[in-house]
Amino acid sequence: MSEVMLQNSQDSIKGHGTEGTGHITRYDFRRPNKFGKDQMRTLHVIHEYYARMLTTYFSGILRTYSHAEVAGVAEKIYHEFSNSLPDPVIMAVMEMAPYNGFVMIELSQSIAFGLLDHILGGSGGEMNENREYTDIEIALLERIMSPMAGLIAESWSGVVMLEPRFERVVTSSRFIQAMSPNETLACITLNVIVGSINGFINIYIPHICIQPFEDKLSNRLWFSGD
Repeated sequence: MSEVMLQNSQDSIKGHGTEGTGHITRYDFRRPNKFGKDQMRTLHVIHEYYARMLTTYFSGILRTYSHAEVAGVAEKIYHEFSNSLPDPVIMAVMEMAPYNGFVMIELSQSIAFGLLDHILGGSGGEMNENREYTDIEIALLERIMSPMAGLIAESWSGVVMLEPRFERVVTSSRFIQAMSPNETLACITLNVIVGSINGFINIYIPHICIQPFEDKLSNRLWFSGD
């Protein structure tokens, strides 16, 4: 009798799980999502604004056509993020003052070398570089990426007042400040065009960084900046 009841219960669960949807959604209880849907939507809106400002910034300093737009917002685990980084990598680390924590901004190799080529007077054509960055190139990229901290402050101003501080550019995940391997990150990917070059910029925000004001990310927010 108990076996029959167990089978009936399983059949009932399967029936309810597939009715109307055609599939059962798997959920990993060992790694519950820390960013809610409202929070992810708000991060998307914030970085749409950031992408527009980045477009203006790149166009201004490079004197060439530039465009950035949000491609997606996803949740990642730190150890997966760290293991997936290329070597070398170009990553700006910025403190999220006055709160604890930091934001990381990764440039794809094509965008990094494209920016360098334009800054040094080149045509910005497609480049197939696959090598370590020189000290001079890193210094130039620091000068390009440092003002991006101010763009972060402005894009977040409709939610919370931040004073991001540019710290440094790192070229290896080994030099990124350590955090728990299971820490959750929001990854915002921007598709970026600089001249004739296509690439991406990834912005990584640890969940612990937004904990002091995460309730504000769940509200319906309107941004006045266009």
